[in-house]
Amino acid sequence: MQKSAFSRLSPFIKEYIYKHNWDGLRPIQEEACRVIFDTNDHLILASGTATGKTEAAFLPILTLLEKDPPSSVGVIYIAPMKALINDQFYRLSDLMAESGIPLCHWHGDVPQSKKANFLKNPGGVLQITPESLEAMLITRVHDLVRIFGDLRFVVIDEMHAFMSTERGLQLLCQLSRLQRYINREPRRIGLSATLGDYELPAAWLSAGTSKNVAIPRTAAGGQKIRLSVEHFNKEFFDSDKNLFNHPASQYIYERTLNKKAIIFGNGRPGPDAAIVAMRYLARKYGTPDIYHVHHGAISSTLREAAEQDMKNSEGPVVIGATVTMELGIDIGRLERVFQLGSPISVASFVQRLGRTGRRGEPAEMWFVNCERPPGENELPLAQIPWYLLKTIAIIQLYLEERFIEPPYILKYSMSMLFHQIMSVTAAAGEISIPALIDTITSLPPFYNVETEDILYLIYDLIEKDYLQPMEQGGLIIGLEGEKITNNYEFYAVFPGEEEWIVMHESEKIGHVEEIHYAGEEITVAGFNWLVIGVDPKRLNIFVKPMPENLRYYWPGDRALTHDRILQRMKRVLAEDTVYPYLGPNAAERLQQARELAHKYGLDKYNLINLDKGLVGILPWMGHRNFRTLQNILSHYMKADGAARQIGARESFYMTLDSGRHTAAEMLDLIKDVFKKEINPYDFIHEEGIRAEKKKYEYKVPKYDCYIPDKLLKKQVIMDYIDIAFVREQVTGWTASD
Repeated sequence: MQKSAFSRLSPFIKEYIYKHNWDGLRPIQEEACRVIFDTNDHLILASGTATGKTEAAFLPILTLLEKDPPSSVGVIYIAPMKALINDQFYRLSDLMAESGIPLCHWHGDVPQSKKANFLKNPGGVLQITPESLEAMLITRVHDLVRIFGDLRFVVIDEMHAFMSTERGLQLLCQLSRLQRYINREPRRIGLSATLGDYELPAAWLSAGTSKNVAIPRTAAGGQKIRLSVEHFNKEFFDSDKNLFNHPASQYIYERTLNKKAIIFGNGRPGPDAAIVAMRYLARKYGTPDIYHVHHGAISSTLREAAEQDMKNSEGPVVIGATVTMELGIDIGRLERVFQLGSPISVASFVQRLGRTGRRGEPAEMWFVNCERPPGENELPLAQIPWYLLKTIAIIQLYLEERFIEPPYILKYSMSMLFHQIMSVTAAAGEISIPALIDTITSLPPFYNVETEDILYLIYDLIEKDYLQPMEQGGLIIGLEGEKITNNYEFYAVFPGEEEWIVMHESEKIGHVEEIHYAGEEITVAGFNWLVIGVDPKRLNIFVKPMPENLRYYWPGDRALTHDRILQRMKRVLAEDTVYPYLGPNAAERLQQARELAHKYGLDKYNLINLDKGLVGILPWMGHRNFRTLQNILSHYMKADGAARQIGARESFYMTLDSGRHTAAEMLDLIKDVFKKEINPYDFIHEEGIRAEKKKYEYKVPKYDCYIPDKLLKKQVIMDYIDIAFVREQVTGWTASD
């Protein structure tokens, strides 16, 4: 008879379970024990926030480590944020207290003395960021076997946060390089609360290894969800309006009063501005200041204070936050989540919703959409509340289908290719070109990159003195390359930004990305400040408190929206469904939009006739395909004189100066374009490739500045352009008369 999972756990773990009054192991923990104890597979543990994924991974892992102690580090735990590593360090310290298994966390804020102690006697569990792991691969190459030679497991927390990013590619490179050094394949365990389709995540997790991936499927818990969406015909970030008097501020204040709540924004200005407004209203109504801000532009001291207050306070606490609180930091019981504007994706919605609903309570999320009221003389396309439609589409995709965007994994990342060429060369000290190419082509992110392109980049780097050839034929880092690799910022593949430190007296408040001069008003950490001085040498900005309101402007998020969201937005306009979570303002505004859509055919036509010789195009495509369509029309139709101007708003719609063509005639012309062979090299121009890539990605990767235009152009074509998909969509388009 098969033993129960509990009976197979080490005594110290059983004691921990008894001590913490667990009723038993959760289904995901039972399944994790089965896979880890009985197979040699990799493992994906995907379930909601606070469902015990961390324990599911570590209960069986620690049992195996105690029974057979490794001669080096046995487990690497990798997380995307230092704050998450710190949080899990204390959590694992409690679990491992009686185990005798060492635990060390390693990142930029950990004291050197603790790192030195670990290096003297490496073992147990090492918690680390990709940046710190990169530093080890370069500067401690001769110690890697001693530190990791008996590595058994790699646990990747918040796996979804890595997969679609340059950091995810970097992590795959690191794990593959480490495997080459230690000559073994540690098992990988990925943890995530937001995975939809598991095929791509499984392929990503197992890249560069020979093991299968197990994905335990546990029964859904049937958790209840409470949702509310309200709409205000007044922009929240309007430079000409007073934020304190905005109806959305009052709405949020009243519904977070006496609650433990997070107000999420899609960027830093949103939470900052919201908390400034909350503090003003608290003073106005005589309620306590229970407000904090949590994002990457404030000091770690203030972030940690927000986390501890939310976790430990018996009373209400409200935090304005960005993605830094979207991930799995333990903040205890949270009653309500607010979202300013539309979520950037279904995945973000699910992740933020999952922060609430613990201890059997419903998960609860409130949305506040603010868009300016439509003008009577505006084109009908400009009168649609697009972000309200996007919010509804995101909610419906999850409620109806449990859809979550699949990861978008780059296959031709030139920025990462540059970084790994430099990293591998720096680690080796000197390496031959054949050995360098052999190493690079063995790394999963470059399986699809042609060897001739790798050679092209290597010789370009030699020519520019980033690499230097030696007399015996080897390569070393050149003089220009040393300026890059000898800087600690090289270990990170995400772009660093020049940060001006904001100081109030002797206290660091946070930072901003550009200089502000004496007399200017800024908002940092949820407070208004008046700049009183600047120290350009130390990049310090000195401020004093300012109680007056700030006029704030925020241009919107820059996330890449998936095609499915736009397609569902079209259905929202077309269908008559009454969504029960809409507040009265939102319901009324949606009804107005539907009436307008029916009147002009926005819900059934892709091209419509507008005033002043304009034709409107509704592609219903996400950002990447929308941008591809826009480039194709701009190049081919302007060349024929058919469209003299192409305007666009986000990925919602385009407008064309039709040259006296009707919408139906324009559609025929567009379809004629797609009947011909379309060469992406024709409409992606080398002289503007960095700008083109920025339009597709909305943020150019850190090392693109070192890549020849020829290779950047190829990457845009390989990774961002899908002409076949766009052609298929256009073939089915219709136009109004």
